[in-house]
Amino acid sequence: MKYTKDFLDEALSQLQTPDCKERKRVATVFMRAACKELGTKDTKPIKEWFLINQEAFFSSIAEETEPEILWTHLYTLQNFCARYIHLSHLYRAESSLITGDKVRKFEEQSKAYVQGLRKTQMHPKVLQGIASFFWIYRESFVWDIFVEVLKKKQVLQREAELLKALSCSG
Repeated sequence: MKYTKDFLDEALSQLQTPDCKERKRVATVFMRAACKELGTKDTKPIKEWFLINQEAFFSSIAEETEPEILWTHLYTLQNFCARYIHLSHLYRAESSLITGDKVRKFEEQSKAYVQGLRKTQMHPKVLQGIASFFWIYRESFVWDIFVEVLKKKQVLQREAELLKALSCSG
């Protein structure tokens, strides 16, 4: 898939649609762009697009509440920051559009967005995405989140087993 400016602009315009399936599909487009192999001809346009459109992108994802889509956004941010920012020394993407200030601002906005989710979200999948995002920054609190996720998953598993046992005995 070729990630042109027009293609990503069109995807951005659909990111706030009321249709949950469409939002999920479009969120996946951004996730795949952020996960695109570095050093390809798409590397520079993808990085430029995210940096130039960061305000619109963060504005579009700010109101999302669906856990599956939130996880996709978290994975997108984690991969973009890890690959296109932290590993940027592995490839050359010379551009007047890619500035240190824009990169720093994107990282700051990413951290603020994820910190906001950390305060409001309790879904295990979202918490796992939050911990994974902050793992790239070597934050010590991620282990607390991972432990909490494991506890929640154990409780959910026990509840499911109990419900199954009750339905079989009745």
